[in-house]
Amino acid sequence: MAEPGIQYVTAPDGVSIAYTTYGQGGTPLVYMEPPHVSHLQREWSMPWNIHVHKIERLSSHRLLVRFDPRGSGLSDRTVADQSLEARVSDLQAVADRLRLERFAIHAVRNASLVALAFAAGNPGRVSHLVLEEPLARGMEFWDTPVNRGLIALAEYVWEIFTETNARVSIGWDHDRVTVSGERAGDAAAAMAAYTRACVGQADFLSFATAELSVDLTEGLPWVSCPALVYRYGGGLTRGQDEDAPRRVAARLPDARYMVFASPERMIDALNDFIGDVPVPSAQPADIVPSLRTILFTDLEGHTAMMQRLGDEQGRALLREHERLTREALATHGGTEVKAMGDGFMASFGSAQRALECAMALQRSFHAEESPTSNPEAGIRVRIGINAGEPIAEADDLFGSSVILAARIASQAEGGEVLVSDVIRQLVAGKGFLFHDRGESNLRGFEEAVRVWALRWQP
Repeated sequence: MAEPGIQYVTAPDGVSIAYTTYGQGGTPLVYMEPPHVSHLQREWSMPWNIHVHKIERLSSHRLLVRFDPRGSGLSDRTVADQSLEARVSDLQAVADRLRLERFAIHAVRNASLVALAFAAGNPGRVSHLVLEEPLARGMEFWDTPVNRGLIALAEYVWEIFTETNARVSIGWDHDRVTVSGERAGDAAAAMAAYTRACVGQADFLSFATAELSVDLTEGLPWVSCPALVYRYGGGLTRGQDEDAPRRVAARLPDARYMVFASPERMIDALNDFIGDVPVPSAQPADIVPSLRTILFTDLEGHTAMMQRLGDEQGRALLREHERLTREALATHGGTEVKAMGDGFMASFGSAQRALECAMALQRSFHAEESPTSNPEAGIRVRIGINAGEPIAEADDLFGSSVILAARIASQAEGGEVLVSDVIRQLVAGKGFLFHDRGESNLRGFEEAVRVWALRWQP
């Protein structure tokens, strides 16, 4: 996706609000982040590119609207009025400018206060609410031991606050590999810098203080539109009360509460909930097949490498292998199904993206500056790819298409990408080059399977 074109609208009190749009058609969706993590341009350079992938998926069949709340991102800074009423007026100004007569709202954490207040006051205008870790009372987020301490830190030493806040969110183990493939220490430093780009000290303290007195509990029954309330299975942000989202869902007249294992699962549920993603006309909606491309990676000679290098050096190389793999998956729209110590299983909605990810992986492992390219390290990754209609169950994928992808990976040599014939046919005419490796008798399959080697250049 190209970086967004930024436009501006003036709120009733004269504050300039930056907004942008993606996609077209469908039910318009306004996607709102809290002020301290909202920046319409900087979010595109975030190392955890999962956010951009989320925007891409959400806007694939509908108009998606993003805006920076007052005091943050590209909107006016050092704003005197950070009240909930003023922030609701920002949302209304953007919606009015775009002539959105009826639209859905997807709001994350503190932004849910704005979404809920707008929905309660505009019962005919909001079609659906999708709320991630929502709260109805500002005190449920800010008046906790962790956040009371963080607010005090923000008041006196802003830069140290941003560093500490990032560590609280990501974790204190510097060398732990995050889901985006970075070391936790590097991810925390990037998050702290991103926070400072999103909001200044005065605006942060102003909106945090204003939110402390917000209590929408009695107004929740006035929200008439259907709502999807969710959180992720790994726990809530910064020790927030785990029951807060559930309490919000319980007081809304028409709400469902869900816990997701990954953003990809959430996006699928959001699309089903809003119900505006087109279904191919060739199949009835209840039997549309879900074609997925399955990618397996495997470290060649993993055990021998660990014995040769020792636990400490060997584990350091494995962390680099994990970081590079997760970074490539995030960049190319892949979903990590599971990590298996010496390899990964991933799923893609596109065969082309799976092949591009495989080539990017091999290039990153062979890059001169990467420790994985050191001959003494001996890291060589083999990759196998197949496509089919796997069975999804308990955040895992099963079925013959998955087994075949794993069997193909086992046939590869280090540094090689092998694919099934169905993959070669799916990307015909898209510029990929293959070498015929002939037919192989793979365990568990009665008929011989033709395998192709994907040609790639370091």
